[in-house]
Amino acid sequence: MKIDRTIAPDAFELKNIPVIPAQENLLSNGMKLHYINAGSEELMRIEFIFDAGTNREPKPLIANACNFLLNAGTSKKSSVELMEQIDFYGAYFQQDVTFDKASISLYTLNKYLSETLTIVMDILTNSIFPEAEIKTYKENTKQRLAINLEKNDFLAKRHFNNLLFGNQHPYGNMLTSKDCDELTQSDLIRFFKENYHLANCKIIAAGLITEREIQLIDEAISKLPNEPKALPSLPLIESKEAQKCYYEKTDALQSAIRIGKLIGNKTHPDYIELIVLNTILGGYFGSRLMANIREDKGYTYGIGSGIASTLDTGFFYIATEVGVDVCESALKEIYLEIDKLKSDLVPEEELNLVKNYLLGTYLGSIENVFSYADKFKGIYPYGLDYNYYNEYFNKVKAINSQRIMDLANKYFASGTLTEVVVGKK
Repeated sequence: MKIDRTIAPDAFELKNIPVIPAQENLLSNGMKLHYINAGSEELMRIEFIFDAGTNREPKPLIANACNFLLNAGTSKKSSVELMEQIDFYGAYFQQDVTFDKASISLYTLNKYLSETLTIVMDILTNSIFPEAEIKTYKENTKQRLAINLEKNDFLAKRHFNNLLFGNQHPYGNMLTSKDCDELTQSDLIRFFKENYHLANCKIIAAGLITEREIQLIDEAISKLPNEPKALPSLPLIESKEAQKCYYEKTDALQSAIRIGKLIGNKTHPDYIELIVLNTILGGYFGSRLMANIREDKGYTYGIGSGIASTLDTGFFYIATEVGVDVCESALKEIYLEIDKLKSDLVPEEELNLVKNYLLGTYLGSIENVFSYADKFKGIYPYGLDYNYYNEYFNKVKAINSQRIMDLANKYFASGTLTEVVVGKK
């Protein structure tokens, strides 16, 4: 049968797919193991997630440096020996730091789980942060910083974060070369001991997980004490008035623009609907900002907006780079698109397109056992349950143009958006 490619396939209503929930197992030392058994291959991912993100930093760089240098050497093995062992077992070791969390992830074949977990336990308990490795890290960080400080988009992002969160909060810190120089081994060891302990750890496993794997995890983890330790209190995020700041670079060919404000995080009742509003404005390639600033005016190669959620708060932002000769015009058009959302109802056809895009993207994100684990990670730290994803699907489907307009007037009220421009206006 020959298919006529000129005829589009029939459209159909998107329906929600239930997310495979994480199961819980109490380990011998009292820790909880959350795991998702949905794999078909003899492969696992185990994540150790700590409250050791940048929000826990006593001074800049420590959270990232500590996480990066975890595998730089232990009291038993050098960094080369650790990596050679991981490679020998065909495993993969990944580190990550966000505003709120720091994690290490182990990808391993099931048959080598015991051996690879032994390596991870060594890293998590015996890291020593060798001076030579710290020196190399500091020099590399200073070089990257020097390069980034020449980039307008990097400068705009750091000034924007500084204005939103302030100098007193780690989110608003602006790393300097001096901060790199002042990083010490004792800083890292102290941060490691205060934050990388089992009482401050969540373990999430995903893959082909049977009683054997659970038992091996229990044996490895329960060798270590799970003693409660009080974490330092987090600095408060204080609401600040919107500001407009311009940082001139006389030799700039492009100006970087960043506009936004603090909003609620995933626990806020408006958060899901704000995702729809953001997508219409600048959250995908067919957005209004792209259509106007890139496609129609040709002011930029790309422009977008987004919403970020942290445990403490959330924020909305618009980011782009434009030619210095059209910076003022681009700003005018950005605010024009914002004002249209406040005054004009979004056409039904456009709204339906965005809804289908968001729902399709959501369904496409549930593709394997690791993505199910990611869905669990997206709700667990916030104290949310899996109903969040049902609510997401239902709210996206149900939102109408009037609600979009109401949200735009509520969150994009005149004078409430912080604006940063780096370059020339």
